[in-house]
This record gives sequence, structure tokens and C-alpha cells, in this order.
Amino acid sequence: RAIENQCYTIGVNRVGEDAMKLSYAGNTSVIDAKGELMGECRENQTEILTSQLDWQSLMDFRKKFPVHLDADTFHIEK
Repeated sequence: RAIENQCYTIGVNRVGEDAMKLSYAGNTSVIDAKGELMGECRENQTEILTSQLDWQSLMDFRKKFPVHLDADTFHIEK
């Protein structure tokens, strides 16, 4: 999704077990617009992940790889 939408993608997940006994492994991650992993939390570890998003780098990438030119025109009706 990061590449086709040309945006940063952040997947957030909790760690542990909830009241319904469902397990959550964490693995929070940040992916840049090129699809490259910028950071990731370890599985089953409670961690804090910080990432610096670079607006100018994103704009430069969008200019070099203008996927918006392939977009379809559509209208949403109520």
C-alpha cells in the first residue's frame, strides 16, 4: 500500500492477550513511500518506536514516480 498510494504507512499493533484470550504479537512498523522498512518493533515485546517522516523526500519521490497520472476519474453518489 505504501508504494501504490505514495505515502508513509504505519501499522500499529498491541502486545499481549485480551479478555477473549486473543493474542497480539505487536510488530508495529513504519514503511516509507518506496516500500522500505524504516523501523519495526520486535515480536511480543512492548516497545516504543519513533520515526522521522521527511516531507521533501516524499515530494521528490512523487515527482520522479508520478503514479497519480494513472488514476481513474470517479464520482461518489449519495
